[in-house]
Amino acid sequence: MKELKTIRGETMIVDDEDYEKAKQYKWYINMHKGRKTVLHIFYNKEKHRGGAITYKKLIMGIDAKLTLYKNDNPLDLRRENILEYNTLQEGMAALQNKYSDKIFQTKNTIESKRKRSLKAQIGNNFKKQKTDYIGVEYRENLQRPWRVRITKNRKTIYLTSFTKSEHAALAYDQKVLELYGNEAKRNFPNFTLDEINKKMNKILPENKLHTHEILSKMHQGSIPNRQKTSIYVGVCYDKHTKSAYKWKSYITRDKITYRLGNHYTEESAAKEYDKKAIELYGEEAKLNFPKQ
Repeated sequence: MKELKTIRGETMIVDDEDYEKAKQYKWYINMHKGRKTVLHIFYNKEKHRGGAITYKKLIMGIDAKLTLYKNDNPLDLRRENILEYNTLQEGMAALQNKYSDKIFQTKNTIESKRKRSLKAQIGNNFKKQKTDYIGVEYRENLQRPWRVRITKNRKTIYLTSFTKSEHAALAYDQKVLELYGNEAKRNFPNFTLDEINKKMNKILPENKLHTHEILSKMHQGSIPNRQKTSIYVGVCYDKHTKSAYKWKSYITRDKITYRLGNHYTEESAAKEYDKKAIELYGEEAKLNFPKQ
């Protein structure tokens, strides 16, 4: 009994009579469907193509349909350790008889691990806490654990999360009124939609959350994916354009970016921005020339 090394350093056990022949080749380990096979990869210059051949076929001349190993070690390639089966039916029957206990235990182990994993996930992320509010669920170990969930046309809609269950319940009522109207079941049926909107306008900033309208006003004048190159709001310099009109102006509202064209001077781009800002934001617009 002697040892050989594969390309990646795995140790193969071979018979003394096969050692001299086997050491002339480079050996690789191939993993297929959970089974390891020792291969030699070759290239035929005459046919201009390559291929692979197993150790058992090249060195030992074994060409059986299926082979098994007595000690379950596919790197122990001694002849006494290899069982040959000429038909797949014989080999599969032998394989099932040999490993029936292991296969059964493996299936049970995998199933139990999967169940434990699901229980842990449910326990960590979706642990239920008692609440009388409709459409509110609790998720543990989160900064804002109370999440709003609502169903429309058999589709589940998840809204944002809150630090308090009461805030999440108000957000649910706000959304359900929008989707179903006054006939919807609500957590606070005595509140009108206007009252809920006023409360939510106070609650959202407390939770560091904002509507698209509030965010638009906060980031008014910011230019997406552009560096600030101008003293004016919403204006930038485009050095890559070949045109003489290198000043551009942009404005964004409700995630929609309006491109206001190219301008020859920085001031003209700023004035164009002011016109669009007044149109979109009215009195709350940030202007470059407020007195004009």
